[in-house]
Amino acid sequence: MFEIKNTPWLPPDAITFLDEYLKPDMTVIETGAGGSTIWLAKRVDTVITFEHDPMWKELVLRQLKQKCLDHIVTIWLDCEYPNDGIEPINNIVFDLALIDGRGRVKSIETIKDHIKPGGIIMLDNSERERYKPACDLLDGLGWERTDFIGEWQATAWRKPQRRNGDL
Repeated sequence: MFEIKNTPWLPPDAITFLDEYLKPDMTVIETGAGGSTIWLAKRVDTVITFEHDPMWKELVLRQLKQKCLDHIVTIWLDCEYPNDGIEPINNIVFDLALIDGRGRVKSIETIKDHIKPGGIIMLDNSERERYKPACDLLDGLGWERTDFIGEWQATAWRKPQRRNGDL
């Protein structure tokens, strides 16, 4: 059986950043199930993943079950999320959105308002021209930006904390 790598496919500094940021009580949403899903499930309370490929979803679920992590992860099979974006279930707000699947620009457009203050959106392959609209959107919101450059680039944006008097 094919074994999925148990780490995110991100630049090493981005993985280190996430490893230091993540806490056991956090809730994460991601696009594109795989090694990142398994890695995240070992570190947080809840992972919701959007996946477009039914066979890949089943493979990831089998490996999560083998590692006794299947109770942490919900994989939503949604063949339309690349076009429609991702919407949180039951109005959940997230500590992290890891955007590494298909439809990255639309996914960021639809999830940005569902990130907790102090939470992060991380976009893999952020150097690609086709993801520039997502980068421009988040840069325009004034979120703190951190770039991680290795063989390719990932970028994290941290949503500002609420200030006294903010709603």
